[in-house]
This record gives sequence, structure tokens and C-alpha cells, in this order.
Amino acid sequence: MAADIDGVLERLAGRFEGAIAVDPKIAFCNTVSSQVIESSNLLFWDSQHLTNKGSEFLVQKWRDKLVRWMTSVDNPGAHSEARH
Repeated sequence: MAADIDGVLERLAGRFEGAIAVDPKIAFCNTVSSQVIESSNLLFWDSQHLTNKGSEFLVQKWRDKLVRWMTSVDNPGAHSEARH
């Protein structure tokens, strides 16, 4: 089912200029297991919702990638003031 949803999100993002589908699973999971605890802190409330620590963990993992994408000249959706 997750693969079906991922495919729908990818197709939907492809319909809008500058849109991307962001999959947070890759920050937490590999092909064998998923990380649910970091430094004795739970990262998830349940199977679909992050705790505050989980959100912080995700931001730390993706901060550089997201900033690069948001400020990229290749991103037509990036705000011009963010490139300065």
C-alpha cells in the first residue's frame, strides 16, 4: 500500500512545476529496519506521526538538502530573495 501511495504522490508532484514529493521514510528506514529511537527518545507517536524529537531528527537529516533545493536556480518555485 505504501508503494501505491508513493507512486500517487510522485505523479501528483510531477503535475506541478517546481513541486517535489518528499518521502520521510528514507530518513528513518533502510531496506532492513526503521529507526524509532534516537538517544533514548521516541521518534514516532504511532505508525504515521512523528514526536517533536522525531521532527527535529528529520529536520537535522534533511536541512542541508532542503535549503539547497529551496535556493536552487534549478527550482522554479524557489523565492528569489532566498537565493541572496
